[in-house]
Formats: sequence, structure tokens, C-alpha cells
Amino acid sequence: MTAPGSAADVRDPDASPVGERLSYVGGLDGIRAFAVAAVIAYHAGVTHITGGFLGVDVFFCLSGFLITSLLLGEARHTASIRLGQFWARRARRLLPALFLVLSFAGLLSWLAVAQGTYPGLRLDSLSTLLYVANWHFILEGSSYFKAALPPSPLTHTWSLAIEEQFYVVWPLVVLALVKLRRAPVALLTISVLGAVASTVWMAHWFVPGADPTRLYYGTDTHAMTLLSGAALAAALALLARARDPSTLRASGAAGVAVQAAGIAGAVVLGAMALTVNGETHWLYRGGFLLAGIATAAVILSAVTVPRGPLAGLLGLAPIRFVGRISYGLYLWHYPMFIWLDAERTGLFGLQLLVLRLAVTLAVATVSFYLVERPVRHGLVLRGASAALATAAAVATTVAVIIATSLAAAIPAAGAAPPQPPFHDPVRALLIGDSTMLTLGVALAPWAHLYDVAEEDAGTLGCGVTFSNAQIEFGTPIPTALPCSLNPGRTGPTIYVAWAHEVATFRPEVVAILAGRWEVHNLKVGFQTVNITQRAFQSTVAAGLMRAVEISRSGGARVVLVTQPCANSGERADGQPWPEDSASRLAIYNGIVRSVARRTGASVLDLYSMVCPGGRYQQTIDGVTVRQPDGVHFSIASGGFFAPRIFRVLIADGRAAEALRGRSSRR
Repeated sequence: MTAPGSAADVRDPDASPVGERLSYVGGLDGIRAFAVAAVIAYHAGVTHITGGFLGVDVFFCLSGFLITSLLLGEARHTASIRLGQFWARRARRLLPALFLVLSFAGLLSWLAVAQGTYPGLRLDSLSTLLYVANWHFILEGSSYFKAALPPSPLTHTWSLAIEEQFYVVWPLVVLALVKLRRAPVALLTISVLGAVASTVWMAHWFVPGADPTRLYYGTDTHAMTLLSGAALAAALALLARARDPSTLRASGAAGVAVQAAGIAGAVVLGAMALTVNGETHWLYRGGFLLAGIATAAVILSAVTVPRGPLAGLLGLAPIRFVGRISYGLYLWHYPMFIWLDAERTGLFGLQLLVLRLAVTLAVATVSFYLVERPVRHGLVLRGASAALATAAAVATTVAVIIATSLAAAIPAAGAAPPQPPFHDPVRALLIGDSTMLTLGVALAPWAHLYDVAEEDAGTLGCGVTFSNAQIEFGTPIPTALPCSLNPGRTGPTIYVAWAHEVATFRPEVVAILAGRWEVHNLKVGFQTVNITQRAFQSTVAAGLMRAVEISRSGGARVVLVTQPCANSGERADGQPWPEDSASRLAIYNGIVRSVARRTGASVLDLYSMVCPGGRYQQTIDGVTVRQPDGVHFSIASGGFFAPRIFRVLIADGRAAEALRGRSSRR
């Protein structure tokens, strides 16, 4: 590799005005552009980009390379590193846009979504502001690849936390080695050993089938790509000796080899983006390190062969522009995608993607030119004024976070019901799945008022059909044991539980609410079935018939309850999950009515109550009736539903009393 006669004296976007000079390499912005495009495509659910999350690792590698190069460059000029100035430059680079996004996320949770949708947003925001979001999400038990509840608008900030932790620790390491006169040889050794150690540590803790989020979010287990970039920077510094490593050029056979390595690295990254997913085993057994090495090869080619074909592609003006605003694109795309969902826009698929991309690009561009760049280059504030403005911005952001979190936490209006004593209560047994369980919990405080003795026997994960696994959010999950396909010779144990409840509680009326699991895709043996298939419709009808038979075994009347609509979120492309399908739900509720006609059971049309006009409603008449998961009922819903539901149960219960001769028995 040789140094050129002259290099373009253009600042790298991450370089500082003093002491850290790097020649501008347009191909690095191109790498940023492809990295952010991969991440956005992954979060948008673009078909086949199942490994787009690896764009974050491309960012990591590039950050490790640039930061290490800048630190070594300053050390080369001053024999030291001014840590305060380094961290101040990082703050000017990262914080302005972050303040805006945090404030937007707070306002989003306050004004644009139902109360309680993001109950943990305050802690999410504070951990993001302190750059410990990755550890916060780990301790919270969040899942990056198997999110069941609505994801936080700040989920993506886990990667910013890892980078900032690197920015805090790595300069101290470099400074210590500079003072010991061991950089960059020792730095190269530490980077290589650290990348290998992080890879081994990840592989050691990886358990096939378990959620890998802890390994993906962990700074210790996900440092290999940052250190891959740092190792490249240290290696180039060794080759350059006293020169700027970004001015190194590879020619002749070395140039051909470097270009081939860069193209091979790009091919590897592309292939990984198209083939891996969050559960790919080999990814956690060296795959991330491979992504780091491949990215380092692309960086090496872009830096040392700037006129090669790969660098030429990466250096195209539109691609470089996207790379320059990539930080804003990354910050803004996730909350924007959550805000611009199918329900709010009426769009999905390609149309929704185009809208999301257009808005995100516009907001990121405005943020870059009006906020990020002026603050970063000192065009707005300097010195003490900048420090005061930063402190004010932090205080304002924290105030918005706290205010919006408290506002969102205010419960729906509604006084607690009075608690008169029992007179001649109707004994009402509620059986079914977790939807019934939460409805029963909500109704319980109101039962006394309506002279009802309620027994809630709803069971988590159990409907009226039985399977090996239920496919939820595209991922098979084992069926709850009482409703598993073949738990024992006596058949599903939920039948035994229902029969026991009927025998011991002796209800006058039994309400049956199931259907949530029946509209999922289910694994039955080696087959995947769903309610659109006639054979499975017969299975559902048989399950409801069996539930009615058990419920009537003590002489009770039976009320079959229609399953309400649900909105458990959207797939990344804006389309609903199959289990939220209106057509599937219509089939199930049709079966409910058919079974009611065949058995003489009553029908309680909960669907019409909860979904007026056939549309999902989080809040009805000012009362938040559904939990944030879009499926279960809130505590506040009890006061709303009690008069409607208890009226039906009481009518059937009193009829059962008359048939039993209950009064004479007493």
C-alpha cells in the first residue's frame, strides 16, 4: 500500500475540527447507507430481508474503525488524547437528534395511542438518555425477535447504548496504551482477542430454542463487530506509521486482492441478510464475527482503493446522502413506523412502506440540516452557551418524559362499585381462556351490586380445542398443558377441571368464552391447521359441544359468548397477524351460534359490545376496556360491561333456579 500524492482535504463527518484529521472517504457514507437500509427493511418486514438486523453490526464495525482511527490520529499529533473534548464532540454529534426523538416518543404515547399502551416508556426513555437501554431491556425481559406486546418506540436504542458504552471505555484503553507507548500494536492485539472472546462468550451462553435477546443486546456478548472495526483501524495505523491511515492506497496485486476481499465481504453480508434470522444457530456461534470481518473487508476496500468498482458504487451521490443522514434515519424510523401503522393510515404492504419511508426521510433530513449539523459544527452555540443549552435540553427532555408518562398512567374514570351484601345471588361460573379470565377479574368487583356470586375459572392458554403448539406472531409456542393434545389417558385435563368446578360450585348459569386460540394457526401432530378448514371447524364445534355438556351436568343453563375482535399489533408490513383476522373470527362466532341453536344455549354477543361497527376499540365511551396487548380486558372494563353481561346471566340463572326448584330446596 502506498500513500497518494495528494488527498482531498475534506473532513470525515465524524472528525473534529482540531487534531483528528481524516481524509473524507465517500465510500464510508455508502456503507452507512446500505447498513441503515438493511435495518429499516428488516423493521418494515420486507420479504426475504430476514437478516436485515445485521445492518446494526455494519454500523458497529464502522464505528469501531472510525473512533479508533480518530483516537490514534489525535495521539499521533499530540502524543495524548483530550478525553473531555472527545466526549463533548460525541455529545454534540449524538444528543440533539436523540432529544427530539425522545420527546416525540413521549408525545406519541400521550396523544396518539391508547393510555397504557407503553407503560414502561418512562424507564425506556431514561435508560436511552443514559445510554444503558440494552441492559434495561435485558433486565425487563424484553424480546427483540419475539415481541408479544406492542414494542416500545425506543426498542432500537439498544444499539446506541452499546456504541456509547464503547465511546466511554475505548478512549481510556487507547489513552493508557498511548501513555505506555504500546499503541497501535497492543491495540491490534486487544481488539482481535476481544472480538474472539466476545464471540466465544456468546457461543458459550447460546441455547438453541431459547430467546437469544440477552446475547444480542449484551455489550459483553455483542462487542465483536465493534472490535473488528477497531482491529482494522489499528492494523492500518501500523502500516501507515506516521501518516494518516485513510491516505493509504493499495495498488497492483495488493489492490486487486483488496478489491476482491471487499467484494467478497459485500457478498457475504448480502447473503447473510437474505438467509439468516434471529434464531439462526450459527449466527451465535461465530456468525456475528463473520459479519464484522466481512464489513471490515468492505471498509478496507473503500479506504484503500477509492477508485475501485465497489468504492465507486458506495460513493454515488444519492447513496452518500443517505449515509450522511443515516443516524437520523436510524433514530426516527422506528417510532415513525409505530406511529404510521395500518390502523392509523388505512394502508399496508408497499403503500404503507412508501409512506413510512417518505416521512422518515423528510424528518431525518430536516433534523440533519436544522439541528444536528448546526449544533455539531458549532454554528449555533459555543462554549458555556453550548453547555447550558445541553443541560436545558436534557432537563426539558426529562420533563417531557415524566409528564407524558404520568399523563398516560392516569386510569380511566369510573368509581368503584358499592358492595352491598348478598341477598339471593345467582351463582355464575365463567369458563374459557385467558380472555374470559381477564373479563371475570374485571367483573368481580361489580358482582355483589347485581346480586351475582361469580366464580372465574378462565384458564391461561386454554380454549376448547387441543393442539401440540399454537403459532403466535409467526412463532410456534407450546400449548398450555391442560389443553395440550394428549396430556394423558384421561384426555385433556381442562375437561376434568371444568367438571370439578361445576360439581363444587353448583352454578345456575355457566358462561363459556373461548375462541382466541381457535383462530390461531395450530400444530396438530405434524400438520398446521386453522379455522378456515372445514375439518377443523368440526373440531371447534365438537369442543364447544363438549364444554356445553360438562357445564350442564349439574343442571345449569349455558350462555355461549362470542369472541370479541382483537388487535395484537401488526406484522412489520402493516398487515394484521392471522390470529386477528376478521374473517377467521366471523367463522368462529358463526360456530358459536350454530352450537347454541343445536344445544338450546343462550348467546351473549360480546363481539358487538366490544367491537361497535365491527372495529376494534381500545376505549369505549371514555373507558379503556382493553389491555395494551389488544386481546385481554382491562380492570376498568368491569363497570362498562357489568350491566350488560350480568343482565343476561341473571335471566338464565333465575330460569335455572325455577327448573331446579331451588327455593323449595332451601
